[in-house]
Amino acid sequence: MIGKTVKGNGFRGVLNYAMEKPGAECIGGNMSATTAKGLALEFRAIANHNQRVKRPVAHISLSPSPSEELSDLLALDFARAYMDKIGFRNCQWILVRHTDTETEDGLPRPHFHIVANRVQQTDYKVVTAWRDYRRSEVAIRELEQEFGLIQVQPSWEFDRIAPSTGQQQKAKREQTTDESVKAKLQKAIDAATDDNPTMPELLRKLKRQGVIAKVHFQSTGRVQGLTYSMDGITFSGTNLGKAYTFPGLMKYRGVGYEAERDNKLLYVEEEAKMAPKPPTITPNLHAFGLPKKRSNGLEL
Repeated sequence: MIGKTVKGNGFRGVLNYAMEKPGAECIGGNMSATTAKGLALEFRAIANHNQRVKRPVAHISLSPSPSEELSDLLALDFARAYMDKIGFRNCQWILVRHTDTETEDGLPRPHFHIVANRVQQTDYKVVTAWRDYRRSEVAIRELEQEFGLIQVQPSWEFDRIAPSTGQQQKAKREQTTDESVKAKLQKAIDAATDDNPTMPELLRKLKRQGVIAKVHFQSTGRVQGLTYSMDGITFSGTNLGKAYTFPGLMKYRGVGYEAERDNKLLYVEEEAKMAPKPPTITPNLHAFGLPKKRSNGLEL
């Protein structure tokens, strides 16, 4: 199952898209209305209780594997469990089935759209957007196993750069099965981010695995990027894949980062590297009362 979430402000627009496509059918949810107009009014009535929320709309698309045959009842059960896991238990939502896409072989590929209100019905608080992409990915992976669905590779594993063709050919020529440094780094970072560490914790964990990770800063104090060194070889996060860049670690791997909390710890090494070296001073020996060089001439 592939999930994608988009947040917005207008309920009516996304409801028109979800419900008015040819073949679209609303197959469940927890709402009373049955039309896009009626549903938009219901959603807005709750959202208006929290005027501070600028994007109360959550539009979630769920696409099963092309070879998966998912009944409406199973899709509804999946959606209900999914909404509970990502924090929408007390929110309004509907599930709509679309049949307007096809596989590469020309076969129908049904997929589903959830339109939800991020403002909760119970206390009018908003469902947090912090790490929502990661929460969604984790929930889908768990529910694939629970419902016995075909598992889809997580995006944070997919979004890595594989060894180049040249590296693969070299390994084949040398008939070696040793992993490349790039692959070792990717595995080390994957293992170190399993428990959602903060950025400074991640750097310490990697150091214990023989990986030197450095966060680089601009002169303004903003984060510029991240590099990893192992076995004398250095890669930027971009070289490993977008899941291993500084923002990618937060988005795909759930690494926590707060500038006010973490920058002092992350900046220590970079600051030491940039610190000016003290000037070399040639001491004035005469200032310390040392004797002057005696003349070889005769004194009269």
